[in-house]
Amino acid sequence: MVFYAGLVQEYISNVYLQLWVRRNFPIAQYFLNDYAVLVVTMTVGVLVIAPLLRKWRLRNIRESE
Repeated sequence: MVFYAGLVQEYISNVYLQLWVRRNFPIAQYFLNDYAVLVVTMTVGVLVIAPLLRKWRLRNIRESE
């Protein structure tokens, strides 16, 4: 996530990189903005935290029985 956020910051601050991406890989500009970083971070967070919460909840249920 840190690498991806750094790449997005570089893309935002570098006009030449923006021009290169627009010419060679135009779909990438949708993934190289701050909103995409937010969405990806939230998605990864949910995918990592949800199983941990499920495991913690099951452990608490088993301990209370």
